[in-house]
Amino acid sequence: MRIVIFFLLLFLNIGCSACQKQAETHPTTDMSEREKIASSHWLYKVIPRHRSQIEWYDIGRWTTWALFGNDDDGIFGEGKKANYKLQEPISSKLALYWTCRNPLHNFCFYVIGQAYMKNSEYTLLSISEGEKKYLSYKAEGSTVFEKGNSSFFLGFHGWKPFIAFKIQHSHSYHTEFYLGWRERGNFGLKLIPLKSYTKP
Repeated sequence: MRIVIFFLLLFLNIGCSACQKQAETHPTTDMSEREKIASSHWLYKVIPRHRSQIEWYDIGRWTTWALFGNDDDGIFGEGKKANYKLQEPISSKLALYWTCRNPLHNFCFYVIGQAYMKNSEYTLLSISEGEKKYLSYKAEGSTVFEKGNSSFFLGFHGWKPFIAFKIQHSHSYHTEFYLGWRERGNFGLKLIPLKSYTKP
């Protein structure tokens, strides 16, 4: 019971510390108009825009940052690279949509992942159209899906496991799946049972 009370008090601290430290992403001159509007939304008082805004001892804000934050594109997808639902106003609803589309972004990229770092690639087994590879090493990883309409890859990126395959069902549809640490260092999971495909 004491542990529950401790964590409850710890998470109540989120609101207090958030009010003291306003969301400040980048210098205003670097921000688009949409990013400026997003930075003033109340959610950024609870979920920090960037980890540089969190004190090392603030466990509550580290937790919300890890579980709901998005260092790269913001919690509304307002970052320039995201280009997400630009016709939609910045709102809690938009944050929910973006979070459902990119769940646990910071957790997968920066807590258990090493995103945007150079990762080696060790191939245990790779099968693509007309080609098989096994037990090979590259200093820099590059493989998510092997070339071809149907393929399989099993190996390690930065010595962390990764498996991916594509299955071509017809000229119009294929299945895509991957699980593990991608070549750029982030943990990812993708499953599209039927994806429309146009053969080049």
